[in-house]
Amino acid sequence: MPHSSHLKVHLSSSEASPAIEGEPERIFSDATARESTQHAVYSRWSWDGKTAALESDYSGFMPLFYYATGTDFIVSNSLLTLIEKGAETTLDQTALTVFARCGFFLGESTPFKSIKLAGPGARVTWKAGQLQTSRNIESIAAISRSHEEIAEGYAHFARQAIRRRLPESAPFTLLLTGGRDSRQILFELLDANCRPDACLTGGESRDLAAARALAEAFNLPLQTVSAPLYWKDAFTRKNERSGFCTLEHGWLSNVSNQLERINQLTYDGTGVGVLTRSELLAPEYTQDYEKGLYEDVAIRLIRSIGGEKGLYQNISEPFDFLANSEDEAVAAISEELKTFRGFANPMTAFGFWNWNRRGIAQWPFALANRSATVNVPLLDLDLYRFVASIDAQAISEQEPQEAALHYRFPQHRDLPFYNDFAHDPKSQRKTLANRVANTWQRLLFNVSHSKARSPAALPSSVSASNRNRAHHLNLDQYLQQLAEQVN
Repeated sequence: MPHSSHLKVHLSSSEASPAIEGEPERIFSDATARESTQHAVYSRWSWDGKTAALESDYSGFMPLFYYATGTDFIVSNSLLTLIEKGAETTLDQTALTVFARCGFFLGESTPFKSIKLAGPGARVTWKAGQLQTSRNIESIAAISRSHEEIAEGYAHFARQAIRRRLPESAPFTLLLTGGRDSRQILFELLDANCRPDACLTGGESRDLAAARALAEAFNLPLQTVSAPLYWKDAFTRKNERSGFCTLEHGWLSNVSNQLERINQLTYDGTGVGVLTRSELLAPEYTQDYEKGLYEDVAIRLIRSIGGEKGLYQNISEPFDFLANSEDEAVAAISEELKTFRGFANPMTAFGFWNWNRRGIAQWPFALANRSATVNVPLLDLDLYRFVASIDAQAISEQEPQEAALHYRFPQHRDLPFYNDFAHDPKSQRKTLANRVANTWQRLLFNVSHSKARSPAALPSSVSASNRNRAHHLNLDQYLQQLAEQVN
């Protein structure tokens, strides 16, 4: 994240005016907010002498944490800064029961009961010790379209989103993978005569092979960033920078460090892709959701990530409540699932606003943007509205983003994606479950060795018992470090 900033307002019965510390106004955004926040991904706060206010764009992906009592209001882009400035650190047991089973938090929750994250479309005010909060997640219903209309519409709105975020004359870096998101950004930037000064890649072998194929096709400079040598250190940095809000992204520590050295505008593909490419579209999820079996859906989600046996045999104080709290986690997930009734695809909407916003988005907005702006064009509101309205039947018949790429750039349709390369059994596809499980695997091999094994040394598959053990070890280190923040 950018260097920590904050505002603290303190009311005292003995003072006529509030005591103010920090910056009275601050905005965090992608580059589209140079002139206006109309199309930007942003969050900001202000203080006018009487009222502290904070707000976020429709997505709420740009993190802003706040703490409020009758006498104090603190807001910052860093959760740890709130703690340093006096925020109470009583644990949010319900939030942690979900996090410990799924690897991400729900809604606006954090590990601490009194510290909240600004939500999507957030409007928060604090005046004379009174707090008012709201969030606004726009309900998007399904719209029936032909395959051609979907491909053309997706291509149009993606092009528009990226054109709104062109780098002007500044040098820039592109995070390049073997998937569709970074490819769409690359093709549109090249079409606008904007060539990256650097491309960074890393990850599993098929991603690397596809990224190299793209770089060679367009004669682009490509840097392959290796996995961290010391996983424990990387995991610690990830916890601190994300405010203990994700189990993911520790393996991207070296990429973050390289971006910090380069110090350029960076493009990242986080965005709407999860709305059309997700195992949450599987019939076992969608059919139970349509029947209103929210608890069954919640249990299936928990099992897909944590397995059947449970992960909490050795949890100790102050986290011993995790051992017998699955019912509480199921209830919390069920309530959040209900939020998305009436959406075109409720399950992927749940994934977008929770796993994507609270987990994946920690990468561009808490870890990658340490010293430079990160542009995320695929979070553009107009693009989101279009993609979120594609009905499930159309998605099952044709992958919309790939169809849009072929429609917009037919001359490049033969360039391979990651899944066109032979599968390396030493790597795993990062699905909702496997992305989290992959982090657990890596940390499993760091427990008994000061130097973690390279990804190539990982086993070809992980048994349920090993996955559970890796989850527990990862969670254990997370909880150890979290306990240090508790008053």
